[in-house]
Amino acid sequence: MSTSETVFYFLGHLPAQMLHGEALYRKLPGPCIVLSEDAKAYCEKRGLQTLLLDNHTVGYRPFKFRQVKNYTRFDFSEIPNTVNYLNRRHGIIFFFDTYPGINSLHSLKKIMLFHGNSIKVNWFQPWRINCLKQYDKMTTLGPFWENILKKKGLPQDRFLKIGQTRCDEIISLGSKPENQEKIYARLSSRPKPILSYMPTWYGPSSLCDVGTALLRNVSDDFILMLRPHPETPASILQEINKTVRARKYMILSHKDYDDSISLMTMLSSSDAFIMDLSSLLIDCLLLDRPILFAHGGNYFQTLWNRRVYRPIQEVFNRSEQITRLNVSSADILIRKALSQTPDKAARHCVKERFFYNLDGHAADKLVEAVKHDLVNL
Repeated sequence: MSTSETVFYFLGHLPAQMLHGEALYRKLPGPCIVLSEDAKAYCEKRGLQTLLLDNHTVGYRPFKFRQVKNYTRFDFSEIPNTVNYLNRRHGIIFFFDTYPGINSLHSLKKIMLFHGNSIKVNWFQPWRINCLKQYDKMTTLGPFWENILKKKGLPQDRFLKIGQTRCDEIISLGSKPENQEKIYARLSSRPKPILSYMPTWYGPSSLCDVGTALLRNVSDDFILMLRPHPETPASILQEINKTVRARKYMILSHKDYDDSISLMTMLSSSDAFIMDLSSLLIDCLLLDRPILFAHGGNYFQTLWNRRVYRPIQEVFNRSEQITRLNVSSADILIRKALSQTPDKAARHCVKERFFYNLDGHAADKLVEAVKHDLVNL
């Protein structure tokens, strides 16, 4: 690679998004651009090259009747050192989210790497569509998401028919008994079913509807590993932590509490997953293990589910549902899910709809596209 051409990963205030790109990073390493000391520490702990040039303050914005931190919709004039530095470089810069200010970057080729949010068709808002038009290329992940991008009027000559690079590792992951043994040893537990509950925060989070009741109602017949979204508010995490600490066979996996269990360890050691509309749901679909869907269960939630889960209806309609109405019977629902073999035909149908590169070579395909079509690396 020449000194005038290089690779960057823009993470801003969201360093955990690099979990979607580490497989690519190992093949195309380059500095991760961050905007806070916390983000810098997160990346350095994971052994990533990190560059902090502007310590940017995050504001708040309303979202779904609550306030969330405004991590992306800020003016790039607020990070002048970062913009000036990048505009003196040539090469490529990868993004995992939409930033209206990216038109301030002139010299680098800008590539949008879509990831697990490909199930969230409501993600598209006018400002995001306008932002996406500023990218030089974007990965389309699979036929479903590519069709959505076409319907939104995004230029097809910028599409890269490439899947999610993190899925390469997941496809080859399988079940790893040695990881289960590590979980048993950590909790001084005899072998028992291991569950992972990985709720989202942005959008219809089951934490707000049924999550705390679920934690109370799952018995010690199971090991439950909880991985909340990285941006789940501290106040909610504190309440969750109180519940988890009172239980012998529960683990809270979060950067502010205990991040010693990696995502891949959770995926490989779990016998079943409890999910909502989290981007990690896409990862779980690859593993052919039972999925239980957690949600409020009221009339409006039912209507919402019919719409947002329609892209994976073959799986959703064959899976157990944990709601506020039946959460007291969580153990029964979990045992029922574990006793059933996932419908392979239904899973295959969903996989073919959602993923390109089901052979596990998405990262290689992306590297090839970058090297031959975008810049001379």
